[in-house]
Amino acid sequence: MTTRRSLALLIAATAIYVAASVVGGDAALVVTDLLSLGALALAGRGVAMQPRSRRRPWVIIIAGITTWFVGDLIWDGSTLLTGSMPTTSVADILYLLGYPVLAAGLVSMIRLRAPADWRHGLLDAIGLAVAAALASWVFLVPANDPGSRAEHFLAIAYPLSDVVLLAALAWLLLAPGKRGVPSAMMFAGFVANMAIDVVMLVEAAANHPIGAWFDNAYPLTYLLIALASCHEGSAELTDRQPTADGRFQPARIVLLGIALFSGPIIGTFNGLTGAHRLLVLLTTAGIGTIVMVRFVAALQDAERARAALSVVAGTDDLTGLDNRRQFLERGGRCIERIAHTNGVAGVLMLDVDHFKQINDTYGHAAGDAVLAEVSRRCTDAVRPDDLVGRLGGDEFAIVLPGCGEADTRDIAERIRTHVTGAPFVLPQPGRSADCPAIAVTLSVGAAAGAFPTLNAALDAADGALYEAKRRGRNRMCVAGAFGRS
Repeated sequence: MTTRRSLALLIAATAIYVAASVVGGDAALVVTDLLSLGALALAGRGVAMQPRSRRRPWVIIIAGITTWFVGDLIWDGSTLLTGSMPTTSVADILYLLGYPVLAAGLVSMIRLRAPADWRHGLLDAIGLAVAAALASWVFLVPANDPGSRAEHFLAIAYPLSDVVLLAALAWLLLAPGKRGVPSAMMFAGFVANMAIDVVMLVEAAANHPIGAWFDNAYPLTYLLIALASCHEGSAELTDRQPTADGRFQPARIVLLGIALFSGPIIGTFNGLTGAHRLLVLLTTAGIGTIVMVRFVAALQDAERARAALSVVAGTDDLTGLDNRRQFLERGGRCIERIAHTNGVAGVLMLDVDHFKQINDTYGHAAGDAVLAEVSRRCTDAVRPDDLVGRLGGDEFAIVLPGCGEADTRDIAERIRTHVTGAPFVLPQPGRSADCPAIAVTLSVGAAAGAFPTLNAALDAADGALYEAKRRGRNRMCVAGAFGRS
């Protein structure tokens, strides 16, 4: 069902409801029950439209609405037979039963939408529920016994049931994923239903009925939820959504702010004393604890995201080594620390010989495989504390902390022989066997000593690398010792 058709049906149902309310009497009860029945039939159609794997939440939600509808029938039947609305009824049992069923349906929907992180909004929902429970207890639950035990129980049970439903709805609101017209319809349906409950509780506490025209508006809330299930975009409510990206949603900030300040505001404007004041204090402390836990969790998520982003930003995608930026930063800090202690370090510059020919002959995929294998062999040949990075293209660099000229020469030659000691098997697209094996050689420039900066060391090693290439490649040269290399 399209958005336009859904709105047209909602407008038509509202017009019928208003007309029935104007007429009043027994006919109004019959019309509202027929509207509820129509909403349930529409919801049944919506459930049938859902893929089998996604029906469960809708089935549970429709079961909850059906429970309420049966309660409406019992309540209205009693009203028609006796000529007056009962204060308590068997219908109240069905009404109260519907709340946890509907909450279970919403939780089931959350688990489908976000199977990996469906618990993320639970603490926020609990915080809001605690604040709503406090407000309900102070403003909606009568301070004096309203009558019989059943009436007193219902005066407490209805507000708390709404709190349970509100918590589940807030949890769904804070779950990751997109929200379009179907989500708006369903949220509107549940919020309108709870708003009617609140108005009825207020009028009961004030002993000032507003009128049946408002009390009987529940069918329109059922219809909104049913329209959400039938909408052409209803899959957004049950399909798996992208994983939460760690950002703190504005809605979450607003809801947590409401929860945190609810206690002080209620205490200030309601002039609470005695037990109510203690209740506000304890509730505020509890909500504050929840907000602090959520704040710490958000900071931890942000730190993990920052660390992961830093790793990704500083890592070469092809080889997994430090990229140029990160190598220069880490290597620069390493050389500076060594310079402060008057120590020495070795620096190597490595270049794959005739790399362009490999790309031209075997393709760029083969060239990438060569670079990845060179980086792996280099990493295998160095010490754990040595820094290896890819500066770009087929050019690599290595920092060897604490190495003088002799150690630098030994490690450089070990790396060169380890890289060139075995042929490289190059993958070919569409071929699982008989892949070509080629000999890859390496030119290495080395420099060792007490360098003031990494750039100075790299310049010296780069000069040695140039000399190695000038002498015919596949060799190692040490800066300042060209005549002996």
